[in-house]
Amino acid sequence: MPLHSNYSSIKRYTSKKTVILTALSAFLIIAALFALQADYQKKSDYNVIFQVTSADAAIGNSLIRNIAHARTALHGKVAIEVIAYGNGIAFLLKDSPLSAGIKSQADSGVKFLACQNTLTSKGLTADALLPYVTVVDSGVAQLIRRQRDGWAVIHVTD
Repeated sequence: MPLHSNYSSIKRYTSKKTVILTALSAFLIIAALFALQADYQKKSDYNVIFQVTSADAAIGNSLIRNIAHARTALHGKVAIEVIAYGNGIAFLLKDSPLSAGIKSQADSGVKFLACQNTLTSKGLTADALLPYVTVVDSGVAQLIRRQRDGWAVIHVTD
């Protein structure tokens, strides 16, 4: 049997093996990401996302109060996210007058999210945000995703 015939067989076997290992790796990574998200939601009996679209100080104070009330009334068994977009993005900027209250809530597990579309339209970058804020592609899309997943959606008012 010629040497090049054995080499072709080995090359085909190696290519198939590489494709299978790559597909398996991709599957495992995706499964792990879904498991992490499911784990985050399972740890809580309740899931709520607060929507903030105003820079009014009364709205910001109401947000901090409402988060604290929800955590107390639900005995801490609640996953909380805050999505800020439009003028509400002001509360998540480094110079926010509510930064201490926001930091306190972030330290206790509340996730603060900022809308990339808003940042872009206002000429801001993620560097302008408080360090514990995560940027998402779209504030409205985040609300839709969370509502689809069964989260309560609360629009913060004063």
